[in-house]
Amino acid sequence: MSGKDWIGNKSTNISTNGFANNSNHEREVNDYYATDPLAAECLLQFGIPLKNIWENAVGGWHLASVFNREELLKKASDIIIRENVDDAVNTEITDFLQYNNPNSWDGDIVT
Repeated sequence: MSGKDWIGNKSTNISTNGFANNSNHEREVNDYYATDPLAAECLLQFGIPLKNIWENAVGGWHLASVFNREELLKKASDIIIRENVDDAVNTEITDFLQYNNPNSWDGDIVT
């Protein structure tokens, strides 16, 4: 996609890339789309060897709490600290999209 193809509207790049547009609504503030902790539970049931997990869009700690309970969580970050999150003190403010070298992370990135 060239720069001239980007329409920059409120529908994000979903419609620009030809994907189904599932919403006519504005994006959530700071892109907060919580994932059910069951997703992390299911991932762990597959037996994939995970270690030193970095949950880089931790939000309300829905996934991170599962990884933390299993002693797999190494780092939790988000672009902001979410209100009313018990583990906010353990959340690092980091914009993952601006992170210089995610390949240098010695572990797994799950979000």
